[in-house]
Amino acid sequence: MGILDPFCYDFRQHHLYGIAVAPDYTDFEKKLRYILIKSNTDPPSAQGITWTVVSSILLSEVYDLYRQKEEVQCVVDDKGVFTLISPTAYTSASSAPVLAGIQYSPLYPPSPDGNNTGPGGWKNIDFQLPYKWNDFSSLYTTLYITKDLIGKNVVVHTWIGAVQTLHFGTLDNTSLRFQQGPSWILNSTLFDPQHATYLNENLFILSHRMGRTGVKDTVSIITAPLPDSNIPPTAPSPIRGFGPFSNITANGANFSLAHHQMGGSFGDTYYFVYEQGGPDERPMWLVTMNMANVSEIKDPKSTKFSRRWPIDATTKSLLWQTVGGSSEGPAFALVHTTSQRNASRYYGFNLNGPSIGQWYNVTHSINVTDSFGKGIGPTPTDLIAVTIHPSGNVHSTGPSTGLIIGLVIALLAVLGSLGSTVYYRWRTAINNSDDSHNNQNGNRSLSQAHIHGQQQQ
Repeated sequence: MGILDPFCYDFRQHHLYGIAVAPDYTDFEKKLRYILIKSNTDPPSAQGITWTVVSSILLSEVYDLYRQKEEVQCVVDDKGVFTLISPTAYTSASSAPVLAGIQYSPLYPPSPDGNNTGPGGWKNIDFQLPYKWNDFSSLYTTLYITKDLIGKNVVVHTWIGAVQTLHFGTLDNTSLRFQQGPSWILNSTLFDPQHATYLNENLFILSHRMGRTGVKDTVSIITAPLPDSNIPPTAPSPIRGFGPFSNITANGANFSLAHHQMGGSFGDTYYFVYEQGGPDERPMWLVTMNMANVSEIKDPKSTKFSRRWPIDATTKSLLWQTVGGSSEGPAFALVHTTSQRNASRYYGFNLNGPSIGQWYNVTHSINVTDSFGKGIGPTPTDLIAVTIHPSGNVHSTGPSTGLIIGLVIALLAVLGSLGSTVYYRWRTAINNSDDSHNNQNGNRSLSQAHIHGQQQQ
């Protein structure tokens, strides 16, 4: 078994997906691999998630998005196609960071030479320049899946730039290139967009307007219909919005968005998290609303957290992923935090049901039965182990041919050195038994023995 530390998650079709980078711990050379994992069907809680490996590939075979993993975004579609992009990817070991990505598909052919495991294969993604996602301060970015005019899945990229601008890009399925799409200017004194979520063929844009001195913060939602990948060149007019939501707070205290990641959707429900009150109290609240009919909000509900979120000064990063909620089932957030010392912790947060608003600790790490990541069981002692994977590729967990040849040469050198030492001692014993008349010849023999030993070494 192995422990993994995923750096991106997405949920689709009753399964949570994650991607990690780690070696196969039975691999003698410990080469890093991308490892795509999938959860059990409709996990009942964050504590009840189990994982299996879908596929893996050597990181050196595709673009490197792991070097600056905090920048990545990922999405999976209903066919199991997993897409990962970053503004700081590396196309080679010595290249400068560029916009790029990778994609796994169960329908792609496997990579040659047995460099990937599991069914399917992996390909690189490029960006057609110019592409406006070059401002690294534009962190409020989202990937979502929609359909083209003939019903095929299309990956759409949205990100929020300067001066209330919402940008779009779409991935061409043939060339595997993202192409720049429209840019919408959201001119409004009410809206300051933070995060976009795709729900029921509509884009929900969460807005947080910071209050001036003596003026409270406001949180609102902007919605725009996007039934397919044919994105209009300009934003709908007028923009349809809901809020500000300060009227649903418990006591009318200041109302501010907690974190732009802490929001999303499950089933027909849209939700976000806000903080309330002064800096010394700041209780946190979950807002949920039924958006089955996008033209109106039904059953808005504000639920106070059971306790503060598990974030403090030692936290370096936060991953918040909505899980479940289909067919009225349980919905929760898997919360993955990383400390300044790169230690991972996992939590669950209930988004519906009788225990809505409850935090709980996940007491186990993310582990798989495959030999990826940090080993937690007995490590195989075989020098070379070969496994036939479902893709039909032969995956060798032993060293490369070059490494084996190097080991053999080193072994021969050691044996040669031992042989010369034995020969040297034998000649010395003979020479010591000779009389003084043979000393000159004995010295020459010693010299020759020493040269012979050098040659063998």
